Amino acid sequence: MRAGIRLIVAGLALSGAVLTGTAARADVRHAQVPEALRGSWAPAAEACPGSPAARLLVGAQTYQSPDAACAVDWVEERGGTPGVIYSLHMRCGALGTAPAATAATTNLILWLKAPDDGAVGPSFERLVSYRRCP
Repeated sequence: MRAGIRLIVAGLALSGAVLTGTAARADVRHAQVPEALRGSWAPAAEACPGSPAARLLVGAQTYQSPDAACAVDWVEERGGTPGVIYSLHMRCGALGTAPAATAATTNLILWLKAPDDGAVGPSFERLVSYRRCP
């Protein structure tokens, strides 16, 4: 009987490992910002192109807010509901200066809820609605 219990426990452990491994592979890491995020973003309450004081500019390897200029090191992509959740991992410096290798590192969430509609912020608790301007 002990052998039967060990076999059941081993089967459950293997099932858990397979499920965990599958979930981990669902995330994608990008070397640059995906095309779906690139462009000029304005707060959802404003008409495009939006106020320069609130506009965000996202490029293949760059991110610029009214306060900082950042070099994007990598982007993590994760499935969400609705839409895809991206996490930009960046090095940022003061606006008007190039981010150096020793610049502060920061992360930014960009939750793309529809093709040109999303939410941006440093954490899920501080997301602000934005839309991409044509």
